[in-house]
Amino acid sequence: LEMAMKHLTEQEGAGAASVIGNMEAVQRAFLDTLRRYGVTPIDALGRPFDPNLHEAVGQIHTDTTPPGAVAAVVQTGYQEGERLLRPARVLVNQGGG
Repeated sequence: LEMAMKHLTEQEGAGAASVIGNMEAVQRAFLDTLRRYGVTPIDALGRPFDPNLHEAVGQIHTDTTPPGAVAAVVQTGYQEGERLLRPARVLVNQGGG
């Protein structure tokens, strides 16, 4: 759903706006269902890279986050309490702008 939403937001027109609205509703309902079962998304953006929670899929240079911190989330990770269900796939700031 997240990947579809990213691509849909690049589209224009009334049809795209309608599809985006429907996808957002489906995504909200899905996340609400996960929360009822104790599953929560991992808040990774801007946090220090943690190999126990994050899977680094690449590095980038940016001034918006400290070196070694998560600069972008490619795919959201999920936990059930303290148990990792899926690591967040992230891009880590290599530093040096």
